[in-house]
Amino acid sequence: MTRVLVTGSAGFIGRHVVARLQSDGIDVTGLDRRTGHISGDFIHKDLLDLRTDFQFQTQLKSFTHVIHLAAEAYVPTSVTHPDRYVQNNVIGTTNLIEALAVAPHLRRFLLVSSCEVYGTTPAPVDESASPRPASPYAASKLSQEAFCQAATQCYGLPLVTARLFNNYGPGQQPDRLIPALIRACSGETDFFLTSDGSQTRDWVYVQDTADALARLLFADDVQGEVYNVCAENEVSVGDICKLVFSRVDTPPKVIRASAVEGHLRRSAGIGAKLRKATGWRPSGSLDGYLEEAFKS
Repeated sequence: MTRVLVTGSAGFIGRHVVARLQSDGIDVTGLDRRTGHISGDFIHKDLLDLRTDFQFQTQLKSFTHVIHLAAEAYVPTSVTHPDRYVQNNVIGTTNLIEALAVAPHLRRFLLVSSCEVYGTTPAPVDESASPRPASPYAASKLSQEAFCQAATQCYGLPLVTARLFNNYGPGQQPDRLIPALIRACSGETDFFLTSDGSQTRDWVYVQDTADALARLLFADDVQGEVYNVCAENEVSVGDICKLVFSRVDTPPKVIRASAVEGHLRRSAGIGAKLRKATGWRPSGSLDGYLEEAFKS
């Protein structure tokens, strides 16, 4: 029997992943230290408690597939509070690995990492690019990868790694770029533009990301591999602003903010490896999402 655990299921991406798997009739259990609006079975626990909670350890050993999304994931906070990222991202992950190391039923451990491990990319990168983390957050994600890779050697962890590029879509955190722009357009606040707006990102619709992760979870011949999850849709922050502001009669006031330490100047990926392995294709578009967002 297939039983899937999704850590970080109360988060932005986690909620979409759970919904995507449930739409296929898969038995899914979410795990998160937050509650939020969670559908289906849910474990309200913190991975930092795993080392001393033996009942929690036993509970996790019944799952056949794990998608590990749980993480602190905001670059500016990682610069000011790096200890939180070591605790929650690195130690939380090693606790999970230790609990699952001898799990008799585990067939796939899908680690959800980040494009941030590449650092600023002078050109779109594939998975062979050397990591150059530029923030404590990025370093914590690369540390997750390293510990998981070591666990494949020491414990036989059935690892697949996905490096996500910049997601957008319904339910995203309000402090992220597109939600902040939409909120500013509604007249709730001014918009604070970090740096000069020329920095670029590879934008992926969150439901496409959820589909990619669901495919990797069950794909053949992917174990031990790393996959970029990117739409090859590189757009600058300034152009995103123009795209959003074009939908309102009176754009909000834009206040220039200084650059944030750890932020990347350019982040762009090549997704050919994922497409070849799973047949995945992105279907969402920024225009389509913004049209729906401004209707609601």
